[in-house]
Amino acid sequence: MLNIIGIIGEGKMGTNLFYYLLDKPYSLTWICSRKADIEKIRRTFNKKCKRMLENGVASPLQYTHWMDETIISMELQDLEKSNLVIEAIPEDADLKKDLFRKLDEMVPKECILVSNSSSIIPSLLIPGPQRAEKVAGLHFFYPVALKNITEIIQSPLTSQETVETLTAFLQSTGRNFLVQDENSAFLLNRIFLGLQNEAFRIVMEGKVTFAGIDAMIRKNLLPTGIFDIFDAVGLEVMLSSIRNYVRNTPDESDYHPLMDFLGSRISEGKLGVKSGAGFYDYSSARKSEQLFPGPLQEKQITERLKAAFVVSKDYFLSLPGQDPEKIKIALIECLGDDCKLVSDLF
Repeated sequence: MLNIIGIIGEGKMGTNLFYYLLDKPYSLTWICSRKADIEKIRRTFNKKCKRMLENGVASPLQYTHWMDETIISMELQDLEKSNLVIEAIPEDADLKKDLFRKLDEMVPKECILVSNSSSIIPSLLIPGPQRAEKVAGLHFFYPVALKNITEIIQSPLTSQETVETLTAFLQSTGRNFLVQDENSAFLLNRIFLGLQNEAFRIVMEGKVTFAGIDAMIRKNLLPTGIFDIFDAVGLEVMLSSIRNYVRNTPDESDYHPLMDFLGSRISEGKLGVKSGAGFYDYSSARKSEQLFPGPLQEKQITERLKAAFVVSKDYFLSLPGQDPEKIKIALIECLGDDCKLVSDLF
């Protein structure tokens, strides 16, 4: 039974997870990096808890529980009583594996170690044979409170008991979830990779600009443009994820132009929104969105994008153990009820 949960990482996802789980029936230990302003993080936590108490959102009993049972620290040793540790540090396999190795030496042998990675399979993070059955992926989507879907990723060595414990944990928090093996890991993101790559190809063919195809996509397919998403996530994160998704696949070379382009932008310091430029320049107003030809070409490009999505979707749905209805629900959770791509093509 889980009752003490550790979260590692003070970035967007780590912070989001901490506050999402705060009002759930667990004691939380939040470990931040050495570069974090730990006192500011603690002050923010105290202010939020006090505000919820004063506004009647939290009871005095709940407030006392938060004050007494929550640890915010920079010391991994404070995780020594944890039943479950969720890692949410940068998307670097070596960093994550080193962290799991350190955790393996200090947490109880029954403790489950999970990574919130969106692209790194858990078998790459196993610190040793004694911990192997207790390692898995637990991929939440951002923002956690608004996207009610999580992927449990099991390695070939993850025990059924661990999967059942993680399933019960997600059920206790009211979350929808998919259980995937490593062959179908990160399935929701990988379904969209074919569409993303096709959008890039169309731009490179000179048929439309990045802004133009994003405008088409927002109009006809998705709530947000493909390259808007790239910039929001961060180009270095997207590049790392794509490399992990396509490594050793038969069509890996199909993605080399996109990966090379991302690499060149990154080398120029263009990482997306956070750096002020990526596919778009955020230092100036984007006035020209409708940078594409007439309706006929718009229809042709839209149909081409739909076809790429269908090919990718059908491939992943053909993998063993996939439930099309569950995946449709998961995609709607990720993209919203008004996503035309999912409603039209599932």
